[in-house]
Amino acid sequence: MATRTVGGGRSRGMIEELPSGSLRVKVYAGTDPVTKRRHYLTETVPAGPQAQKLAEKARTRLVSQVDELMDQHLAPGPDSTSEPSRSQPAQ
Repeated sequence: MATRTVGGGRSRGMIEELPSGSLRVKVYAGTDPVTKRRHYLTETVPAGPQAQKLAEKARTRLVSQVDELMDQHLAPGPDSTSEPSRSQPAQ
């Protein structure tokens, strides 16, 4: 059973209950550029009285990891500048 957090907005990621009672946290991380397959970050939280709370923490952590990866991927490289580079003429 997938759950969402209350708050009116869409939550990123999902929490599923497994037959064992454990919870699986799953967050979409984009598509693989080579295979074009969907890529997810997953984590399993063992069953217990604090499982739902721990699963929410894991979901938040995985979402922040995806955000960091996207920021690194979309950030300009160290050699990119606002002006095109000009090579020195040979003398």
